[in-house]
Order: sequence, then C-alpha cells, then structure tokens
Amino acid sequence: MVYGMNFNGMNALSFAFPRTLGQNTWAFDMFGSTGNVSPSIMSPNDAAGAYNDYQLWSFGNNADAMLLNSTLLAQQSIPLLQQFNAQIAAQWQKMMMALSANNSANLPFNINNPFGSSNRVDGSSKLSEDKIISTLEKMGQGDAVSDRVNQYITIKDKDGNEVKTTILRRLIQLCDDYRKDPKNAELSKENYETIWDIAGKYAKTGTLSSEDFAILKEIALNPGGKSEKKEEKKETKETPMTDVANYKKNDPSYKSEVTNIATEYKDALFGWGTDYTHLDNATNAINADNIVEVYDEYNRKYGINEGETLIDSIYNDFDDWTNTWYGVTGSASTFTAIHDKLAERAQNHIEKYGDEDGKLQAALDKFNKEFEAINDDNYDSKKSALKNMFADMVRAIKEAESATIKKEKASSDEE
Repeated sequence: MVYGMNFNGMNALSFAFPRTLGQNTWAFDMFGSTGNVSPSIMSPNDAAGAYNDYQLWSFGNNADAMLLNSTLLAQQSIPLLQQFNAQIAAQWQKMMMALSANNSANLPFNINNPFGSSNRVDGSSKLSEDKIISTLEKMGQGDAVSDRVNQYITIKDKDGNEVKTTILRRLIQLCDDYRKDPKNAELSKENYETIWDIAGKYAKTGTLSSEDFAILKEIALNPGGKSEKKEEKKETKETPMTDVANYKKNDPSYKSEVTNIATEYKDALFGWGTDYTHLDNATNAINADNIVEVYDEYNRKYGINEGETLIDSIYNDFDDWTNTWYGVTGSASTFTAIHDKLAERAQNHIEKYGDEDGKLQAALDKFNKEFEAINDDNYDSKKSALKNMFADMVRAIKEAESATIKKEKASSDEE
C-alpha cells in the first residue's frame, strides 16, 4: 500500500475498512463503515467519505444562508416595487384623463424614486427649488470651489452705501430675498433661474466651471441684470507682464511654492494607490497665478524621468470620471480644479492685457468645449484627449504671455 492513495480499490487512509464497491457515496455515514470496528469522531473509518460528507454539509449550509438572504431581500424590495408600480398606475391614469380632455400639453410626469430622495422635477434633472440655498452653502465648503465663491466684492446696499461681502454670501441673500418676495426682490427672475441651474450642475458634479463662476459673480454685482451704467475707464495701470514674469522667475518664495505643489502631486500620485491627503493639499494650493508653473515643474521634474505628465499621472490613478467605486470618487474634481485655474489664467490675461489676434480666446473656447464633453461614458478612451487639451491650453497661455512681454519691450524701446 502506498500512503495517501487508493490501492486495489481500498482507501489508503483506512486500509482495514475499504469502501464497499457500488456503495452510494452521497448517503455514506460520516463516521460509519461496513467494517466491524466502530469508528469514533477522532478516527473515522473512511477519511474520504468523511471529507465528502463535510463538503455536502457545507454546501447545504451555504444554500440555506443564500435562501435566507434572498428572502430578506425580497421582503425589502417587493414593497418598494409595489409603491413604484402604484405611482406608475396613478401617472398613467392622469395621462389618460389629460388626453381624453384634449389637454396633452400639460401631461404630468413626476414619479418619485421609492429607493430614496430625488431631485427630479417635472421629468428633468433640475435641482429642487428648496435646495438652492443649501447647495450654494456647500459651494463654500468645497475644496475646489470655496476659494472663488468666498472672494470679497464691493456692492451698494439699498441706501447707496458701499458694503463688502463675499460672492457666496451675496448670492444666498439674493436668493433668500427672492423666495420671500419675488415682486420686490433685487434679484431678477432670469438671474434667479440662472443661479438655480448652476446650483443644479454643482449638486450633480461637485464642480463649478470658470464660465459659471463668472456668471455668478456678475449676478452678485448686478442682480437685476446687466448694468446699464457704462464702466468707467480704469485709471490704474495693470502691472506689466514683464514684471510679473521676472517676479516668478526670481522670487524664492514663489519658486518654493511651485516646487512644493508639484511635490505634493508627485507624493499623491506615485507609488501604490493614491494618497488623497497630498492630492487635496495640491488641489487646494493651485491658483491662476501658479497653475502653469506647477504644470511645467511637475512635467520637468517627474514627467521626463518617469515617462508621464501631470495629466497622465492623474488619469492613471482614477478609473472613473464622477462614479464612486468602493468609496473612491472619480477624477472629475481633480481635473476640474486644474481646468478652472487655467481658464481663469487665460481669462485674466485677456481682460488685463488684451487679445488682439483672438488666439487665446479661441484656445480657451476650444479648451472649455472639449473638457465639458468628458463624461463617465467616454472617460476610458479620453486619456490622450485630456493630455492634449491641457497641453494646448498651457501652450496658448504661455504664447500669449510671451507675446505681451515682447510687445511691452518694443513699446519701451520706442519710448
């Protein structure tokens, strides 16, 4: 006999008491045998039979657990489905009544989600009106948005006195006043609905585009609509781009800031997994004044050596755009923070130094359009597109700033 094997039809582990030929293994007793020696729980006669019976017992136990869980799931789901079907039936009845009354223009469609709260209003994805102010308040807490909406602006109160307040505080007050008394509110109906729409987009994506921010800021300054008063020509002269560039090139604190942010991105994105503490640090530290320099610094120090740019690194660390998987959110907020700072940098340059040939504005429009087209359905195929659109925008900004510096130098030489 060879230990551990069946030999001549006998189980090597129970040589003295072999399994009877033709015996039903499914009914074989765990500690029984056809032998004449009584087995015990410590030494069963047939080890193979005991193993077989144990597996059968495990299968049965797991099957019972599965059936129990299925029953519990059904008990929870069936009432919700019944509720949903009742709503469908009610809506269908209203539709038939509307059609029979030749009132098809006002067909109802407002089915509540039985599995939780819903923001659907009249069949659209618009934010419910009672959540506008609370959503605006959340903007003030969002890492990638709060620094902008909490900027201070100067407005005139009802008595004509100048008052300093934040954009967000102003918008919340305007919306609150409008909801209480629309007829006498300072905020126009059109602007109220615009704030509503932007709040709805923020509630869905957690992001605020530079265009939407500019709209909110304009509403905060002119809540009744576009100001009819002509803007007075600015008496103060903008800081020459040449001076700005020299400051960034030579100031130790600025250079240190840029290096530190690039390092935060590296510490967040390199290695196994993503370090969200470092990623949040980097996202909170970037602004319109340093984003191009951080982008270049990261690519110079880590992109060349490691073979990937900042955009590559972010993309490689996230599988989704906005979807959450096991508590990990998608990359939309991280990319949006960079997008918004670049867009703000470009817009600031246009407003301060002009854009005679229109190239920077065209690049900005293209950048915004391409970025807004990214979504969860196409994200998997957009790595190259994301990389290229950010590279193109950075290039356009640097070319515009370089052209402004050359223009300033030529003007200085003429003087």
